[in-house]
Amino acid sequence: MAKNRNQKRDSLLVLIALESRDEAQKLLQKYGIERATSTRDLEDKLSRLYFTSADKLTLEKEFADIHPHKKWIFKTLQPPVEVKEEVKVESVSEPKSNCSGCKCGGACGGNCGGNCPCKAQSSFDGGNTQKAVERQDSNQIEKYMGLIALVAVVGITFHVITKANK
Repeated sequence: MAKNRNQKRDSLLVLIALESRDEAQKLLQKYGIERATSTRDLEDKLSRLYFTSADKLTLEKEFADIHPHKKWIFKTLQPPVEVKEEVKVESVSEPKSNCSGCKCGGACGGNCGGNCPCKAQSSFDGGNTQKAVERQDSNQIEKYMGLIALVAVVGITFHVITKANK
């Protein structure tokens, strides 16, 4: 594949070949490659070295060390500022029920003084309030179902409109 000789060459290896010739020649020598005769030859040998290298990460670090603008980059760039946020964790203890014989396990808040509201909500067979507690939980979920459905409909409508415009 022939390259256009008039094509502008911009790459890291061109920059290193043009601006850091001595260091690049030493790098080639380190890897047992003969000395380059021209800038173009140096660029080609650095390129071949990179593409045939098994440990590209180490070679990239060596390229970074001989980069001609390394000092300027470190001088002008400031390290990122780390912001640490404190996370407060509150311990939540389960309320102990004062209910005698209450089977809700303290779901009534534990401060009913023996007159547990869940005792009043019993089934026909004299069963306990576990079903009443489950009904309370499902009622809270049902409060948000309308909002979830509305968000879903708006999202689907938006998706259909954007696909139709393409």
